[in-house]
Amino acid sequence: MTIEDLRKEIDKIDDNITSLYLNRLELVKKVAEIKSFLGVQIEDKAREDEIVARLKSSTNNTCEKQMIEDLYKFIFDASKQYQKEIM
Repeated sequence: MTIEDLRKEIDKIDDNITSLYLNRLELVKKVAEIKSFLGVQIEDKAREDEIVARLKSSTNNTCEKQMIEDLYKFIFDASKQYQKEIM
């Protein structure tokens, strides 16, 4: 496999990640609407911690665990900001 082949595979994965992220944002929007209707706070730290713990359990590699945690901190922060903007 060449570097070009690997980059093509990465590009496909990036396309999938983008599509999934946009789908996630649509769901986040719906959650924001429900939270607004119910008067519930946007942030749910306990849920965020549960998600990160579950995802980190998929690897034993300490570096990968930290990368997962960092990635989801960004995703959660972006999601909360998005919810604030649309509410």
